[in-house]
Formats: sequence, structure tokens, C-alpha cells
Amino acid sequence: MKRILLVEDSNVVKNLTRNILEAQGFVVDAVKDGTEVLEVLGSQDFDIILMDMHMPVMGGLECTQSIRALKDEKKRNIPIIAFTGNVMGYTQEEYLAQGINDVVIKPVDYGDLLRRILSLVSLKS
Repeated sequence: MKRILLVEDSNVVKNLTRNILEAQGFVVDAVKDGTEVLEVLGSQDFDIILMDMHMPVMGGLECTQSIRALKDEKKRNIPIIAFTGNVMGYTQEEYLAQGINDVVIKPVDYGDLLRRILSLVSLKS
């Protein structure tokens, strides 16, 4: 089973996303900010991270940069999909330049999200 780390500070989005992904057979762990991501990655492995970009404590870009700087090559290269409602912020190209693998705009089209997850996870060895 593929493991997803969902990073989302909104309980509504977190619960909806978790339910949809678990119904598709994924194992989903959820945390609320970037500092929790780094703690969890210290002891667990995931196949992909779904990362909200605007969170308290540590936001998505700062967290992504920290992940990309990890010594553990597997964890450093984990695919990250950005979740953002801020379409006026960074462009997709700017997110990709920051180490994000793909971008999904909120409100989320869950069919599209599943396709994006599968395309990134299936590329992994």
C-alpha cells in the first residue's frame, strides 16, 4: 500500500482529503504544519507528500526546502504536491523551481489529484 503524508491545517480539507484517499486504498497520515512533517519524516517513510503551502509555524515552501536538504536521499527526493488556494501567489514554474513536483489548486478536483498522485508514485522505483 502506498503511504501519503497529508500536510494541511484546515480540518475540513484534511478530513475530506483523507477520506477520499483512504477510499482509494492509500494509507494517509496527517499533520498540520511543516515542523510536524520534519518530525514524522525522522521516523517514517512515505511515498508522497501533499503539502498545503500556507500554514502556521512553518509553511509549505520552507518545509519543502528543509526536506530537499535532508541527508537521507530517499526522503530528500520524496515527491511533493503543493496544495494551494493562492492562485495569485507563485506560479507553477516557481513552485517547481523550489522543489515542488506538482501543484494542485484549491478547491481540489479529487479525480485530478488522484491522477497526479499516481503519476508521481508510479515513477518511483
